[in-house]
Amino acid sequence: RQVDAVHHELFEAIGAAERSHLQRSADNPWGYFAEEFTNGKRDIHAGFDFSVGPEQASQRQFPSDKEIPGFSRAMDEYSKALVGVARAVLRAMAIALQVEPRRMDPLLAHA
Repeated sequence: RQVDAVHHELFEAIGAAERSHLQRSADNPWGYFAEEFTNGKRDIHAGFDFSVGPEQASQRQFPSDKEIPGFSRAMDEYSKALVGVARAVLRAMAIALQVEPRRMDPLLAHA
């Protein structure tokens, strides 16, 4: 719910000028985007690319708490939840492959 509220506030309440300093670039792939193409046609969506790895943390381009209170916290909570899902899927795959369930845990060591 918190992510949905922040998403609405960011993409519908904040104008393009306010978002421009958050856009990803050739130098920094993390940040806001609204220019995506699939099969040569512009998609109608917007989003944020970010990573949970510590090496990318300094490159994050999140809105400040003044711009959107709670955005960074919500995205951190969301990414932690996704890592939990990924860990559960990898353990299920390991069980299906008849190997020790935690064998694939190193694949998420960065998360």
